[in-house]
Amino acid sequence: MAETIILNLPKQLDDSIRRMAHATRQPVETLLVSALQAYLPSLEGLPHELAQELIELESDDNTTLRQVMDETVSPAQVQAIQELLNQQQVGTLTPDQAQHLSELQRAADRIMLRRARAAAPPEGRSARRPTRTDDRTRHRPHGHPGAARGQLSGPLHSRADAIRDHAGTAAGRA
Repeated sequence: MAETIILNLPKQLDDSIRRMAHATRQPVETLLVSALQAYLPSLEGLPHELAQELIELESDDNTTLRQVMDETVSPAQVQAIQELLNQQQVGTLTPDQAQHLSELQRAADRIMLRRARAAAPPEGRSARRPTRTDDRTRHRPHGHPGAARGQLSGPLHSRADAIRDHAGTAAGRA
């Protein structure tokens, strides 16, 4: 069931939305609904325990959220998933291995969902959540190669950092 919401948007935001809608040849409403769905993914379809865990993250403090942002899939788990996926692709995966692959993928998905939820700003608050990028760039002098990335802000940048940081951390430990 759809609900009608009336929003007062700042002119700059309204202009940006209208430009993007025009460029993508879609109605403003469709663009906004798509953006909101991507930014605030539904918890429907998730196991009840995982959905509750993700909801509880919304009220955690910034220290806890930073710890969640530091969670990673271990290099050993990443390697095991890759090996099992390769076996699956060539058709040599046993039922026990398929079960193990499913468990490993669920664990990795849980970590990524927790990190994405921790990166999202809390509902009802205007401040964005701190990210690992904030910690890394706060002490970098102007002109440091990584400082420019830290000058960007906002939830979409934060989620991209979460994914990039996860990949970099896992690769660095391998």
